Amino acid sequence: MGAGGHEQGVRARPRAARHPVQHDRADLHRNADDAPFPRRRGVPRVRARQDQIGAAGNRGRSDGCNRLPRLRCLIHGDRDQPRRRRRLDRRLSYRFHAAALPGEWINDPNALFFADGRYHLYVQHAADAPEFKAVGWAHLSSPDLMDWRWEGVVMPPDERASIYSGSIVAAQSPRLFFTRHEREGPWQTQHSAVLRPDGRSVGAPSGPIGPAGRNMRDPFVFRGPDGWRMLVARPCDWTAWRDDSPSVLELWGSPDLDRWERLATIGSWSPPGVMWEVPALLDFGSVQALILSLVDRRADTAECEVRYWLGRMTDLGFAQAPNFPPDGVLLDHGPDFYAAIPNAAEGWPTPDRVVVGWASNWRTARLAPWPDARGGGPIAMPRHVELAGDRLASRPAISREPTSRGFLATGGRVQVSRGDSTVEVSVADRHVVVRRVAPGLPRFERAAATAPTRGGEALLFIDGPLVELFWNGIAVTAAIPGDGDVRIAWGLVKAAAVD
Repeated sequence: MGAGGHEQGVRARPRAARHPVQHDRADLHRNADDAPFPRRRGVPRVRARQDQIGAAGNRGRSDGCNRLPRLRCLIHGDRDQPRRRRRLDRRLSYRFHAAALPGEWINDPNALFFADGRYHLYVQHAADAPEFKAVGWAHLSSPDLMDWRWEGVVMPPDERASIYSGSIVAAQSPRLFFTRHEREGPWQTQHSAVLRPDGRSVGAPSGPIGPAGRNMRDPFVFRGPDGWRMLVARPCDWTAWRDDSPSVLELWGSPDLDRWERLATIGSWSPPGVMWEVPALLDFGSVQALILSLVDRRADTAECEVRYWLGRMTDLGFAQAPNFPPDGVLLDHGPDFYAAIPNAAEGWPTPDRVVVGWASNWRTARLAPWPDARGGGPIAMPRHVELAGDRLASRPAISREPTSRGFLATGGRVQVSRGDSTVEVSVADRHVVVRRVAPGLPRFERAAATAPTRGGEALLFIDGPLVELFWNGIAVTAAIPGDGDVRIAWGLVKAAAVD
């Protein structure tokens, strides 16, 4: 069963706000729908408050306090379990995210497609979390991209090699492409396997095919003008701070998915020592988006992010669009989003393009206390990605009411806290600033340039330790592990210049 599949939603009782709440805009703060949910004893409440904004007085009570609408509580327990386990479940359960089985680990999503009335997701999986020594692929499925069911391991590792990330060609018989990482050497080669009709197993893998090398991985296969193309990452070494190696992509071509030849080398647009992984290409007709996951290895750290470049892929390489930022644009502004891949368009029930990513990074994954020791972190909420002028815009791809809503404009901010952990998103002129402070995790602060900022409604989703915000096409994903009530505050900050 998928993570949290058996859980039931619980809502908190309304209670008076502890601070004066001023509602000078009717749409400034709206909470999730107030539908009835079963109640459980001992479940902590989710608090929300609106910081003082403007000078308008409170409506309703004469003492300056208003009772807030009831919020759906996203922290769960099971009173049939022992007290210690119940406390862990209550703190860090998932209700609408794909996650590992208790005690195991997942990270990169590798394939997302639709077949037989269900969405199918394949992810990198390790049963020996957090050692990450024997890695394969696992399979989850969902009827709605929210209620995920664990389907089992589809490609396990063997005694000699792990199965690293890859992609899917969903036309006709779905075919998975992946990297085989030989532990001795090490050495990386590309392989493929046809998915059996049940989606839970594969035929005999074929390969090696195409590119091979010490660092040669994460094949992304797509249709080309005359056959098929494969993008494969050739990243710098994990110990790049010792040799300042560059990262590039290689483009390969094939008429039949079996015979491959090298066509071009792409990059590098990042400083030496920044790893490139998990390449992907999104086609919007007039322009294409090249998506890369980056790990900064110029020091003994592993800061991660996902960036994209607009342009056009040809057999000579990737030609960036004129005036597009040469170092790319963030696809997600938070600290915990990595290995983003698009859905397979073949067979998808709508023309929308959907992107999923790992809701973690290589620092958070090993340091954060994930639910039920589900190592690595979950898969981020699927998001629609569309072209909006000269940028990509993201919005939720699930039909679910957010935990909270608010209006954000220049000078505004939203803050989510649990215990001693806090994540804050604020808006400055042409910048979005994201900060996170959490015990056991490195302090995170990023000020990223955006298109001209305008006011708009922000949607905030909270699921266990995960916070996801969508506003004006911008997405922010961050984990805030901790115990106790969740507190949500919308308000104003003093506008400040951002370097």
